[in-house]
Formats: sequence, structure tokens, C-alpha cells
Amino acid sequence: MDAETNFSNCAQCKLIFNSPRTLPCGEIVCQNCITIKTKSNKYKCFFCNDNHRIPKNGFPINRYAEKLVKHNLTKSSMFDRFTNQIKNIEEEIDNSNINENFAKQEINTYCSDLKLKIDLAIEEHFKLINDKREDYFKQIDQFESDCINNLESDKQPLIDFQTEVENTKKLLENEKVSNDDLRDRINRVKSIEWKVQAKKTNLKKFLLKNFDFKFYLNENADLFRLKKVSQSKINLNQYTRVLFTDLFEFTPRHCVRLNRFENGNFVFSYVDKKIKNYVLEIRSYPQIQTVLNTHSISLMSPHSYNEILTYKNKILVYESTKIKGLSKRLFIFDENLNSVKAKAVVFEVLFFAASENKIIGLADTEDRCYILDWDLNIHTIIEPNFTLFSFNRSINYIYGVEDYFFFCESNRTNMYDQDGRLIKSLDIQEPSYVDSNNIIKRTGPNELKVFNLNGNLIDNVELVNRYLSNCSFLKDKYENFVFYNDKELYVPLN
Repeated sequence: MDAETNFSNCAQCKLIFNSPRTLPCGEIVCQNCITIKTKSNKYKCFFCNDNHRIPKNGFPINRYAEKLVKHNLTKSSMFDRFTNQIKNIEEEIDNSNINENFAKQEINTYCSDLKLKIDLAIEEHFKLINDKREDYFKQIDQFESDCINNLESDKQPLIDFQTEVENTKKLLENEKVSNDDLRDRINRVKSIEWKVQAKKTNLKKFLLKNFDFKFYLNENADLFRLKKVSQSKINLNQYTRVLFTDLFEFTPRHCVRLNRFENGNFVFSYVDKKIKNYVLEIRSYPQIQTVLNTHSISLMSPHSYNEILTYKNKILVYESTKIKGLSKRLFIFDENLNSVKAKAVVFEVLFFAASENKIIGLADTEDRCYILDWDLNIHTIIEPNFTLFSFNRSINYIYGVEDYFFFCESNRTNMYDQDGRLIKSLDIQEPSYVDSNNIIKRTGPNELKVFNLNGNLIDNVELVNRYLSNCSFLKDKYENFVFYNDKELYVPLN
């Protein structure tokens, strides 16, 4: 479509309208063109050739043309996002055309990359640990041989994966020519992507016999270690137990909360019962003894309730007290604990979830949610059977992950896009943790079930050699589990 017939473009300069103005003759032109062609406060009209006298406040803005420009830009951005998703999935599929030789090469490549990682890490200390290097390589070579023998003895998982790849290609072709709403197509393509990723993960687990190697490099040369670990078992003997009484200078009141920044550092939060302050501490990871920053918030009452959420490298803190006449407060801090925003609010909130442009707070009655922006302004109040973010009666917990929110009801977990449209209802009750790849549910003191974001069970993880009761958990930047309760912390040995 050329500039004359594209209502988003100025007919004079052929560019997208910049502040479109309506002329006395009824035509529309952008402000830049008026400025360029103005002499003695008169504009030589591109359309009718008259000299239009410019009013004191300029020609009036054409709001319709302005809205049309914004609409077309938004639509173009959505379509670009959709085509990029298609391209990413096609690349994923092209890289998934795996036959037996390619599968063997996948094992070879994995083991070769592992050797290269070890070589780079120990180059400076080569003389001290050369004997360990040889031992490590022998272990990896033996592992490589075992994996290839396992593949040659059972090729069915590989055949099943190849069939799944062909079926996925057909689904993608259908999405390319579909006339459905673009948002629906984007969500379906995203669902296909999660499915492909889960299938590739399961195939890799088969190829590597459900094991993984972890190479740890500490400052002391005698602590270079190669560790073979099961992907379906977490050996808690390979974790360090850290008591909070040893970690903190003061004795915390109530439970210690643990969150993680996008850069991997940990955010600890607790109430110091001695000075009655709410304390935020940013600690290095995995060297959690190292405090990078600390900040204290004076509490309105010794009986205040506090909630904290980290999103990327931002912290949201909420304080509430039941004392009459005292308000509730919201704070936002950056990764260095500099105060970004503070605001008094009137609502009671139990939990928060966040995305790039939204914060959702779950009310203490569990039957209402507040949608805020990052300036802490309320935009919408959601109640049961609301048009957007619709739920039945009550919500137990909420999570925010990239472009999606998860509302956990008593018998299911609903997944919504950023606009509040229901994507799917998952048969997962009260998940314990949600990230950009998985939904994890703790089904017992020492058992975790791992689902992909389509709600498909992809793994059962068993915790062995230690009984963990009433522990919460999150993942560190290496995708290892970290467990904690109100007294102690369990972190993987390095």
C-alpha cells in the first residue's frame, strides 16, 4: 500500500504521521510538513495550493488519524512478535531433526563441550590439578560410552521424538495460514514451543541416562570437583545447611523470606525484633556470607504484616497493620536498595505477582485482586466472574511469569495472558513454585512433581538422605533447588 492510500502516512512527506493536523480545506498533513512550508505565518497547501493562515495555536490535531497511527503500530508489533515466534519454533524444529547418528553426535557434543568447559576453567591452575583432569576425562569417556551403548540398545524414544517433530511441523504450518485472532495464534504457538522444549528435555534425559555432570570451580585449587548427579533425585547430603542464627547479626522475628534477583543474588527479608525494623539484605550467591547491600524500613507497628516480591532486579515491599488510623504502604527498591517509589494505599493484600507492566495483588479475603502499574496506581479491581482474569470464588495464590499470570484456585490453576484472557485451565492444585519453564508442586516432604507450562507432568523429583519438613524452595541461577524454612537454609555444595 503506497503513502497516498495508507491513512497512517502523511501524503506530503510519505512518512508516518507526526502530530497530524487538519487543514481548512479538510486535508490532513503532519506538523513537520507545515513547519517546513510556512512563510509569513501562512502554509502553502500541498493539496489545494491556497495559502492557509495558521491560527495562534496551530491547525487542530486530527485525533482520528493519531489513533489510527497508534493502532497500526500496535498491530504491526503484534504481527512481528508472532512471525518471530514462528521463526524461533521452526529453528527449534530444524535443530530437532534427529536420527541415530545425530543422536550419537548430540552425546559426543555434550561430552566434548563439558571437556572444553573444564579445560578453560582449570587453565590457570593446570599444574596443580592435571592429575584430576585426567581422572575427570576418564569418567566422562566412560559415561559417553555407556550413553551410546544405551542408545543402540533402545532406539524407541528417538523414533517417538522424530514422529513428534513431524506432527509439530504440521501444526506450525496450520498456524501460518490460520485466520484466527492473532493473540490466539500467538498463545497456541507458545504452547507448541513449550511442548517441543519438554520433548527435547526428555530426549536429552534419555540420551544421558537421566544423569547430569556438574563441574564446580572454587578459589582453592583443591576444591575443583566433577560431580555426576541424577536428574530425578536431589541428594541433600550434597547441600550445605546454614542456620539463620549464624547468618544474621540480629535475631529475626517471624519467618525469614528468601527471593532472588535476575542477576542471581539473593534477597533476604525479615523483621529485626530488637529495633523493630523490616530489614532487606542483598547477598552474593553462592557466597551468601557476603552482604552486598542492606536497608531498614521503620515499621508503623510491631505487629505489622509484610509481603515482599522480586521481579527481575526490582523489589516490591508491602506493609499493613490492623491498627486504626494507620494506613498500608507500598515501596519499590532497585537492585542496590535505592528507594524508587513509596505510596500509602488502603487495601489489604496477602500476595503479589508481577510482570513488565503490571502488579497484581491478592486481597486478604482471597476473592478480589487489585491490578496496579509500577507507579503503584490502581487500574482495575477484579472480582469473581469478572470479564478479565475470571475466576470462580476464591484464589489461594498468584504467580507472574514473563507474559503470563497464574491464579491458583483450590482445584485448578488458571493461566492468563497479560490482558487477562484465559489461556488454559491446568489440572494442578496449589503449585509450590512457577518459573518461565516449569510449574512445580510439592506432593510430600521429600517429593516434587515438575510440569511444563502446558500442565504436562515431565518429571518426579525425589529428595534423598534428609527429611525436609515445612520447607519452601526456589531455584538459583544455575537451576539448582535451594530450600529454606524459618530457621535454616540448604544450598548446593560448590
